Amino acid sequence: MRCSQSDIDELQRKISRLEQRSVELTSALEEARSDLDAAREANRDLTRALNQRG
Repeated sequence: MRCSQSDIDELQRKISRLEQRSVELTSALEEARSDLDAAREANRDLTRALNQRG
């Protein structure tokens, strides 16, 4: 099966869109991980403070 130039162009556009989406999702994942790390640190600090009071 031979692909026409328009098929190739469409596939290249789709690849570009998917690559961009991958970059966006990777960035969102990194941000979520950072938020989770900060929340865990805050939780540890609060737990430590509560334990010291008791």
